Amino acid sequence: MKRVVLMGYYGFNNAGDEAILYSIIRSMKQRDKNIEITVLSNNPEKTRKLYGVDARNRWKWREVLATVFSHDVLVFGGGSLLQDVTSTRSLDYYLMITRVALFLRKKVYFMAQGIGPFKQKNSSEKVVKLLNRVSVITVRDRDSKQELLDLGVTKPELEVTADGVFSLYRNEVEKKPGEKILARNGIEGENLERLIGLSVRDWAELSNYKNILAQLADALTGTGYRIIFVPFHFPDDVSCARDIAKLMVEDAVVLKEEYNTVEMLGVIEKMDLFIGMRMHSIVMASVMGVPAIGLSYDPKIEAAVQAAGQTFGGRVENLDIDRLLHSATELLMDRDAASAALLERVDKLRSRSRKNMDILLDLLENKANE
Repeated sequence: MKRVVLMGYYGFNNAGDEAILYSIIRSMKQRDKNIEITVLSNNPEKTRKLYGVDARNRWKWREVLATVFSHDVLVFGGGSLLQDVTSTRSLDYYLMITRVALFLRKKVYFMAQGIGPFKQKNSSEKVVKLLNRVSVITVRDRDSKQELLDLGVTKPELEVTADGVFSLYRNEVEKKPGEKILARNGIEGENLERLIGLSVRDWAELSNYKNILAQLADALTGTGYRIIFVPFHFPDDVSCARDIAKLMVEDAVVLKEEYNTVEMLGVIEKMDLFIGMRMHSIVMASVMGVPAIGLSYDPKIEAAVQAAGQTFGGRVENLDIDRLLHSATELLMDRDAASAALLERVDKLRSRSRKNMDILLDLLENKANE
């Protein structure tokens, strides 16, 4: 039996990280149903229920040690785990588990990672020291590869693939769950047309971007569209969405629940345009063929926009209402052409994303033959 441990920011109500987990598990099950999967999660009971796999509490070290010991490969599945902007504690946590796995002589695979930024030299030094000892590293964008090369990661060989969520097919996503969510919020029938989604979050001490986005939302509503705020990190993003909705003159819909990956993709699919601060709002919109405008608070947003061929709307600290409105209007005017070009680009990214799974299966095969 081949056994894989999945580690990431799982079980924290973050739709982007849950979409990564969903895509990895789905890909593994499609390729080899006999792989035994265990997820280290902040909420193991919820993870078991959502994905039908085993899960262990990531904060109980005895469970973590026993799980890593009894499995063949430890996979850090996507996300921006190797950075210290969020906190040095989370970085130290992931590095500690890496040390444990290496001590136990397990294969360690950092899959489709976004690297950095690092505020402290000590952080990057610790990362380099450990990464030079792991089995495989793939990164989700060229900037992440260059960051590792500049830091001094010389082995294993670095490969640029793509975010795991790009492995999903739009036509395989069930649409009804998303439709039911919108219907519960009064959006059904004729109201399912001319919709624009917004993904927002609080960031640092900034507040002016909320005024700009409220103006943008009002302007787009004035042209006949309805604004739908979609929370990607629950419940934090709901609070930010409410702040912006209160600044608006026109009415908007704020979705106030937590949604799984299929539900979220179904909601996004109904949008004519998506405007997002959350990185995976851009990725998931791309998968569903929805033109999007990315608003950056972190380099990973710009990397996702560039990879998918979406539109960059600027950094949150200096958003320009005229530029945003112009970009949105142009995308909406030629929406079908933009969607077609987007799906063509996503097809190429899907092939690169699926390479992540090829590498994992090869790693498991090599481990079995040792």
